[in-house]
Amino acid sequence: MTNRIVSVTADQVEPSSVSWLWAGLIPLGTLSIVAGSPGWGKSTLALGLCARATRGKLPGALEGEPVSVAYVSAEDSLAHTLVPRLQAAGADLARCHLFEHVAKNGRHGDEQTPSIRIPDDLPLIASWIADTDARVLVLDPVVAMISGALNTHKDADTRRALAPLMHLADERQMAVLTVLHLNKSVEQDALSRISGSVGFGGAARSVLLFAGDPEDPEGENGSRRVLAHVKCNLGVRQRSLSYTIEPRTIDGSSGPIETSIVVRQGYAEQSANDLTGGPTSASAATARIEAEDFLRVELADGPVLSTELTRRADDLAISERTLKRAKNALKVRSRKTQTGWTCELPAETVKSANRSPSGPLGPLGLLGPLEEVKEAKSANSANSASRENVAPLSQDTLSLAEEERIEALAARHADLALGGEVAT
Repeated sequence: MTNRIVSVTADQVEPSSVSWLWAGLIPLGTLSIVAGSPGWGKSTLALGLCARATRGKLPGALEGEPVSVAYVSAEDSLAHTLVPRLQAAGADLARCHLFEHVAKNGRHGDEQTPSIRIPDDLPLIASWIADTDARVLVLDPVVAMISGALNTHKDADTRRALAPLMHLADERQMAVLTVLHLNKSVEQDALSRISGSVGFGGAARSVLLFAGDPEDPEGENGSRRVLAHVKCNLGVRQRSLSYTIEPRTIDGSSGPIETSIVVRQGYAEQSANDLTGGPTSASAATARIEAEDFLRVELADGPVLSTELTRRADDLAISERTLKRAKNALKVRSRKTQTGWTCELPAETVKSANRSPSGPLGPLGLLGPLEEVKEAKSANSANSASRENVAPLSQDTLSLAEEERIEALAARHADLALGGEVAT
């Protein structure tokens, strides 16, 4: 018997709408991704979603219908991490099926394999899902479970591993949520930051990014997070959501156990590219670079009140959104003082900015043009409250294009200080 291709004409296919586990964000019947850097809470988010699903509290097709979930973790302890977080998030623990090991009948009796291999163990996964009647399967992180015979940096190998998972999701009308880390690339769009092959982002029908809020005044030590919708093939991308990571204490058999949960706070303004530093457009990238130059000048002498910094940026026609992106790019720190919130550059940036090696522009580098700004400000009594010292920028850290931008910015400062109009 020979093989043949079977087809169907479009008029024989009944159109159907998409069903969602989480309305607009995680579809049923296919594979989705939640990505983020290690340690920022993407697993806590995934466990929180599972907890709500077991109580029928996720807005979507299964809202009001508690369902079972299956969770495979290659990194976290069941007793120390997964169960405490699920319990703190209010899960129905009896509906949470956590992978322990694969039991195999070997020549020497039952054998235990501590991990799942994809796609090799797909028949076992399918059987497990059927036995538990799970409507959600989380693989955290999925890269750790892909067979060593496949290269996750090759598109063909990645799709070969994910295709059976997508078929299982469609067959069971369940959501398969794969957790992935971000790579260390910079200035790339958010989808390209997903670790491994582009096949991961290409195969997933919806991709979510969970990252620290770049506007968190506590910086890297802060608890604010943003969930951004990177990609969606089955509908429109949804608005970004704001979360906080909050500590919780649960009762354990041997005493209190400290854990954490994610708590929804509302909507967020940041896009996925805002969270990864990826460019949005040529004009936006240029505007951000100009804003970065502005911050280097304004913060070179030390902290400045946030309200004053925003006012000066507004005077130079730098939008609040662009200023925020520039702060994130330069890792500007916010601190609360007795007089209010202040902004300051990281120590390494200040150190670089205060070096003045000899170069084509003379022994003081760019000090000359910026000193003119200081003198112009000093001469204008209407702006006497403005800073009167602008530190030199390092010649060896600036390209010719950057030098020209700094000089143009200095000219705009001088024009403003003398009462002139600033072009928008």
